[in-house]
Amino acid sequence: MRVVLRTGRVGRVAGRPRYRQAVLNVATLTIGRGADQLIQIPDARLAIAHATIEQRDGGLHLRVLVDEPVAVNERPQTKATLRRGHVAPRLADR
Repeated sequence: MRVVLRTGRVGRVAGRPRYRQAVLNVATLTIGRGADQLIQIPDARLAIAHATIEQRDGGLHLRVLVDEPVAVNERPQTKATLRRGHVAPRLADR
């Protein structure tokens, strides 16, 4: 799957926000605080390997690898099919 990651805004060009971005071509996107994760988030609330996102059956599928759910569209979940317009997963409120 082709993933475009955008990080913090770095300025404006022609009145539009400009972001840093990286393009990844991967089968599985791994998320956690471990150094081997494709998306590494330095937050003690995340597990070393916290979640994965895979493309299959025509959709993107989030799977949480630990007991701590993530919030997708403000609903704590341990698995979800992500669709266009869904709010990016974030740590569920404790």
